[in-house]
Amino acid sequence: MDAFVVANIGNKKLKTSVQTTEKDACVWNETFLIPIRIPIMSGKLVLDVMDLDGINDEQAGTLVFDYKDLLKLPQKSFFWANIYGAPGGEDFLQTNKNVADEMNKDPNMATMWKGRILIGIEFDEDVEGPKCGKEAMSTAPPSDANGKPIPGARSIVELAEEYMRPKEYLLMYEFGTINNIPEKSGGFNLRLKIAEHTWDSKNGGKRAKGYNYNRWS
Repeated sequence: MDAFVVANIGNKKLKTSVQTTEKDACVWNETFLIPIRIPIMSGKLVLDVMDLDGINDEQAGTLVFDYKDLLKLPQKSFFWANIYGAPGGEDFLQTNKNVADEMNKDPNMATMWKGRILIGIEFDEDVEGPKCGKEAMSTAPPSDANGKPIPGARSIVELAEEYMRPKEYLLMYEFGTINNIPEKSGGFNLRLKIAEHTWDSKNGGKRAKGYNYNRWS
């Protein structure tokens, strides 16, 4: 995937560089500079995740954030944002193109996890003539008021790299009971899907006879 991210701010279009995925990841280390008026009555930040195709760039998914929620986050904080879109099978894309396009544009309609993006937040208040544009993230450590590097302080890129290091987790997911099943007969199973891994519940045939629920063990 040749990935890039686009944000439309007013009549201006911000776009990251195009980065080719390597080992299931791509790195931009770029910053969008977005001017915001305070107080904010309403407003959404929409980030379109795109795949460069040469002729017609394909939309992989969309991220939508409320500006008010972003400004509540601590300075220089990072968080992972999940990308959801349409199922990736060619058969689905060809026979349901309009539906797939809507899924890739509207996270509320999306049904498939496409990946995630690490996003960092940093903001300045009372800035005269705020810019709207893009710049590279600094690899230099922050400086004090006199322009001298702060001992032990790390650059914004180094802080971001902390979140990129692989971590191992132990997950436990319990399949319990589902209620109010409309069908009066038949067993049901549940499927848990994380990235390319899939787990199915067992003993779905243990339907409670005469009741509208299914139990797993």
